[in-house]
Formats: sequence, structure tokens, C-alpha cells
Amino acid sequence: KLLASREEANLGRDYPSSIVPILLSGKEGTLSQGIDEIISYAPLFAGQPIAHNTAFSEGFTAPIFVLESVSKEAVLGPVRSYALTFGGSLLLVLGGAVALGLLATRQFTKPIGELQRGAEIIAKGSYEHRLRVNTGDEIEKLGEQFNTMAASLMEHEREIQRHRATLEETVQQRTHELSEEETKLKAIIDNVPSAFVLLDKDLRIQTASAAFSVVTDHELGNVRGLDCRSVLCTGGFCQHCICEQVLTSGRTVAHVDEKNGNDGQKRFIEHIAVPMKTDGEITSVLEIITDVTERKRLEQNLLRTEKLSAAGEMSAIIAHEFRNSLTSIKMILQLQKEAKKLNRSEKKSLAVALNSIDHMEQIVKELLDFARPKPMEYTTAVLNDLVNESLEFVKMHARKTHVVVKKTLDPTLPRVPVDTVHFKEALVNIFLNAVQAMDDGEARRRRNEIHILTEKTRLRRTLHQFSVDANAPPKDSIAHGKEIILKKGTECVLIEVSDTGRGIEHDHLQCVFDPFFTTKTNGTGLGLAMVKRTVNAHGGVVLVDSRLGRGTKFSVYLPFSRERLT
Repeated sequence: KLLASREEANLGRDYPSSIVPILLSGKEGTLSQGIDEIISYAPLFAGQPIAHNTAFSEGFTAPIFVLESVSKEAVLGPVRSYALTFGGSLLLVLGGAVALGLLATRQFTKPIGELQRGAEIIAKGSYEHRLRVNTGDEIEKLGEQFNTMAASLMEHEREIQRHRATLEETVQQRTHELSEEETKLKAIIDNVPSAFVLLDKDLRIQTASAAFSVVTDHELGNVRGLDCRSVLCTGGFCQHCICEQVLTSGRTVAHVDEKNGNDGQKRFIEHIAVPMKTDGEITSVLEIITDVTERKRLEQNLLRTEKLSAAGEMSAIIAHEFRNSLTSIKMILQLQKEAKKLNRSEKKSLAVALNSIDHMEQIVKELLDFARPKPMEYTTAVLNDLVNESLEFVKMHARKTHVVVKKTLDPTLPRVPVDTVHFKEALVNIFLNAVQAMDDGEARRRRNEIHILTEKTRLRRTLHQFSVDANAPPKDSIAHGKEIILKKGTECVLIEVSDTGRGIEHDHLQCVFDPFFTTKTNGTGLGLAMVKRTVNAHGGVVLVDSRLGRGTKFSVYLPFSRERLT
């Protein structure tokens, strides 16, 4: 389209007003923005000066511009068609390529996925699983290698299972054997009367045997992990800690403590601390705690038995030798006393000599009775009657020393089997001992009283006492002993004799029943020994309690029901 116009207004009708100045700018160019055409424009006489309202050239009075416009559809329509055709073809080719790629990829990924899943199944332990890959290439060979590997692993697994079964059987057998050994060892340790306590280096209780509760009176479950010193030392069970000595010295340390038990009886506790070493260094301490009360008691009883045996033999020898000599001397003195030529002084001297002989014969009799006691002959009797009859023998002596006797006798006491002769002798010895305890100048300045009590009672604690068997054959009577045990709760008859005398020193209390022990200037030391022997022969126990300046109390306990000795 070629347009030539003298009036600019014609362009304004055909084109937007915004592009008209561009078309008439006198420059060359192409314009397509904002319109439906593509316009090429240029001045007709390029290079000539443009002068408005003047002659431009020969025959022209205004500038001339050449415009050529082409519809965009005419130019760009084939391009768009080709672009669409090319794009569609490209998409089709790309889609086909992708489809072929996916198909080809699937041919590779499917067997590889099968290999992966098979490997995961086999890795979980299912060795019987087999891969099925039929690709006819290296992947199929790889699958066959997987199957071979799985078969080998399955065989190894079966071998391991067989070994495991054998091992489990062996372990179970060994575990059973170890359990039996542990049970035996635990039974041995738990039944040993000693308590085994394992402590670490900080002396904290790690473990202990069953005897711990019995020996220490502490519950085992409450002390594990606690400091041993806070458990035992604060309660007075340990006088001092030997485990600390072990950690310091590295050597075994032993010690025996003496304490009072819950029943009031003395207990002897032996502590042995053993260092437990690893590579020469102490890692723990084993403390062995043993209640050696019975052992100590047996040692004391054995010592007492030997002393009694020696005393008995000595008494028998002395009594035999002295008795014959005293009999001869007494006969000679009696004949001399009957002579008529004696004056009063000589008769008085002979009387004194004969009295001395009588006293010596009494001592010899006591020695013989101690060395060769007579067998007990039991009859049922009322103890209150025996108490009253025995008091008759000491009334005269009590009056001379201004001693007041007070009695509190239980009239409901049952009749018990006793040897009345021996038992009255024992009571007389106790009464005389009480009276003589107040027969001195210091006692005369106090109120002299003897209190005698009889009653039925139930023991609040267990009583122990070692005794020589008075009913054994005469030649063996001293050598045979036994322990009298009256258990807590036993019903007994109590005979209690207390005085207001000077009392007995604490160190002498353990010896008052020993033969020949006496603090009196004219005593033989056999009276209380005979008392103990008689009471023990009746199955009873005699105890003494005394404090200096507060008097002495003798307590005789006779059980209601006991085996009758014949």
C-alpha cells in the first residue's frame, strides 16, 4: 500500500496519533508496536533538507514521505503456523523419546529392583528366598550369584543354628551346674553361724550373708549400700572399726568385742577383717563376724570344770589325810581331858583344843561333801516350809548380830520335787552368808535386814549356768558338767534373799560360786559352791547381784516342770 498525501490529517485518520510524528520525523524505520500492521517509513528524497512551507524541489512545495504497510497476519501467519507445526512435532518426538526411554529404563530397573528387594529380604535373614531374573544378560548372572550367596548363607545359618543349639545346651548345662554350685555355696555360707560382710574401699556394705541379721540384730535389706560404721559402730556393736586398720595396714586384723544382748546376757562378738586384693591393691574388705559367746562360755566352763576337778581331788586328799590324823589327835585329847590330875587351866586348854578339832572336822566334812557329794533323793515338798525350817538354824546368829528377818512368802506355791536335806543346807548357807555380810562394825551402824521373798514368776530372759553333775558316779562327779538353760517364758518358783550388808565388789561377783573363794577370814569358800551345785542339781539357776554399800541379793529359780534327776 503506497500512500501519498499532502495533508497530515489523512494519516491521523488511518493511524494512531502517537505514531504519526514518528512516521513524519524524516527518518527511516519500521514500526509495528501498537498497531496491526508493520509500517516501513522514510522521506522520499533522503538526504535533502526539509523546509516546511517552502519549495522543496522543483515543482514541490512540501516534504514527501514514503510509507509502506503490510498486515501483520500476512507476515507472521505462516511463521505462527510453522511454529505450531514445529512445536507439535517436537512435542511428539520428545514424548516418543521419553516413552522409549522409560520403556528401556524399565527393562533395566525392574530386574535391578528385584535384586534390591531380594537383597533386603536376604539381609533380614530369609536365606531361603531366591531371585527370578530372566534378562539373559549380566543382571541375570548377578541374580544367580545372589541366589548362590543366599544358599551359602542359609547353609552357614543352619551350621550356626546347630552350633548355637549345642552351645545353648552346653551353656544351660554349665549354668545349671554353676547354679547348683552357687546354691550349695550360698547354703553353706548362709548356714555358717558367722556373718560374711563384703565392704568396698569406702566401707559401704555391698553384700552380706543371711547370718548378718542374726549376729548383728540388723535387717539385711535395710543396710545394703550404707556405711558400715553408721550401721554397727553407732549401736555399740563394734567397739572400734578394724576394717579401717585393714585398709591402712593391708593385713588381716581380728578383735573380740564384749556387749550386752537384747536379753541382757553378755555376748562376745569376734570380728575378722580380711583385705581383698586385685593386682596387689586392696579393692574391698571381707569382714567375718562371729558370735563366740558359746565358745567363750564353753572355755570358761572347761576352765571351771578343771578347777573344780583339781579342787575336788585336792579336797579328797586333804580330807582323807586330815580326818585320820584328827581322829587320833581328838582321842588323845579326850583321854587327857578325863585325867584327874589336871588343873583348871589345863582343862581349859584341852577344851579349846577339842573345839578346834571339832571345827577342823567340820571343815573336813565340808571338803568330803564337796569332793564326794551324796546322790540326790527327791520328794515333793512345799518350798515355804523349807524356807521356814532353814531359818530356824540361823535365828540365833541373826539375833546376836541384830539382824531383822522379813518374809514375803507366796502361799500358792506348788509342791515341787526337791532333795529336802540338800536344799535346806543350800538355804541355810545363803541365809548365813546374808547374816555374816552384816556382822561387822560398819554394818552395825546401819539397819540390818534380810528380806526373803518367794513367788511364782515367768522368766523375762533366758538364763544360762554351767553346773557340775552332782548325780554322776562319785569318782567322776567333778569331771562331768552340763549347762543349765532356762528359756525365756519358763514358769519358775523364785526364792529371793536380799540383805543390807556391805555388798560384794564387782570383780568378785564372777568368783563367788567358785570353791575355796572367800573374803572372810574364817571361811572355807565352799558354802556358796555347794549352794550352786544343789540348785543346779534341781534343774535351777542361782544368781547373785550386789553393789558395794547397797547390799547383796541371791535369786534361786526352780522351774515348775523339769526332768527329774534320779
